Amino acid sequence: MDTNSSSGSEVSQSNSPNRQPNPNNPMEYCSVVPPMQQVGAAPQNPPTVMVPVGVLKRKGSAKGKSNKSVMFCDGIRPGSDLTKLDTDFNYSGQSDGGQKKVAQATASKVNRNIPSIDPQTKSFIPNGNDCLPPTVTVFKSDITYIECNNGESIVETLKCEKLTFALQRNLHVHVKIINMDCCINKKAWCFSTEGLISVGQDEIVYVIELLDDEKLIPVDVFHHINSIYNDAVKGTTVTEMGLSLHNNSNFLGFKNHAGFLYIRPTFQCLQNILRPSEPYLIGLLIHRWETPWAKIFPLRLVLRLGAEYRYYPSPIISTRHRDSVFVEVGHTIINILADFRNFSYTLPNIRGLTIHMEDKNTTVTIPENRYDQVMKSLNDCSDHTLAFGGNFSTKADSHLVCVQDTQASSENSYTTHAINILNKQRKVTGASFIVFNGALKSSSGLTAKSSIIEDGLMIQIPSENLTSLRESLRNMKNFTIQCGCINAPSDETVSIIWGDSDANFNIGVTSPIDNEPLSGVPSIRV
Repeated sequence: MDTNSSSGSEVSQSNSPNRQPNPNNPMEYCSVVPPMQQVGAAPQNPPTVMVPVGVLKRKGSAKGKSNKSVMFCDGIRPGSDLTKLDTDFNYSGQSDGGQKKVAQATASKVNRNIPSIDPQTKSFIPNGNDCLPPTVTVFKSDITYIECNNGESIVETLKCEKLTFALQRNLHVHVKIINMDCCINKKAWCFSTEGLISVGQDEIVYVIELLDDEKLIPVDVFHHINSIYNDAVKGTTVTEMGLSLHNNSNFLGFKNHAGFLYIRPTFQCLQNILRPSEPYLIGLLIHRWETPWAKIFPLRLVLRLGAEYRYYPSPIISTRHRDSVFVEVGHTIINILADFRNFSYTLPNIRGLTIHMEDKNTTVTIPENRYDQVMKSLNDCSDHTLAFGGNFSTKADSHLVCVQDTQASSENSYTTHAINILNKQRKVTGASFIVFNGALKSSSGLTAKSSIIEDGLMIQIPSENLTSLRESLRNMKNFTIQCGCINAPSDETVSIIWGDSDANFNIGVTSPIDNEPLSGVPSIRV
């Protein structure tokens, strides 16, 4: 009896609808009820799905609607103005109307501190004579703007400490009067930008001579920096050996101040200079008569200023109210290679190309990653002439300089000089350009002829040698020219070689992510 009752109990449990099937017995997943009995069975109620009450919307609900909102932990809402910050981060116990009131009150308080953009200057600089932009103080996340007046008191302050002026919300200029007694024993204004890099422009430093009777900050510099900023926003930036001209008839108190020519510091003394983060440029004030050279052949002008002030390779301080180092262009070899009238073409410059003269050897080194620029120069030049503009080389300890006699009445007033590093023996001399002329006749009795012209070199070779030189450049092969008499030992050797890739960019730049150096790493600015 006990056994039968036990087995009947097991069978009833196996057929019970509440019992879960046994995964080890597939037969339990099959129905044991005949199909006809399944059809005739009474219909069952559909399964009930439990849904949280808060998810469902009920018609006629008396509860008021509340708009959902998102707020980051720093009080900024997605897509909102950064100035409209909420000071209360208690998200649970505050109504939407209360949040709006707090946001409006906070925004109005912040906006009262931010200067308004002047419609004329398109900056924080007020439209008026000698009006200064506000000074700005940044402490952690707090930014304070203070209006200031231009006068003797602020000039005296700058002799002791640095002040920071705001031109735009993301563009500041650090200003200080520095004493350059380390090298030239002069006092100068130092303007250093912070924020130009945000619009794809290298930061800029201006070191401008302080006049003895100067009692006001030169506001023209602020306007010029703001003009560069606005041009950079539109996509036009100033680069190394670039030029920025001003629009005023009287810039920095002198009608012949044309603008600035920009260099990167090499051997110059930078002590006491307000240096911004890399990359940055130093602007040199140029004379109006020097503008053609700044546009056509800026390296000649930079080295000429170095020779004028006995500073290799060029000074970094801008001397005001000075005479021009160049006057009328006159008769120069660059007239053949560039257009001084319309500035439609100029001497082709290959980035990273250097020209070194050492003893009786001249070496022209072309970076292998500048092949495309070389090919463009070959396609643009004439059949009988091939010219390349050089770059300043830090491996050279001296450099050729072209000096024009500004007082001479003759057109042939250009002479060749040299400038070198102070107290260092001259071993390697750099040149600013090289010209290969294929007009040498066989009747001359020479294989080739090398001569120094102004601040460059002229290499005269037969036309067939010029053709061979072109083919070697196209095939990226080295080429050697022996200068001297036919059937005689060579007087000088000119070698055109392909060197290592040019990596002279992003020098001193570090990654903002891992602080790794980015020197020589190619980059694209957007």
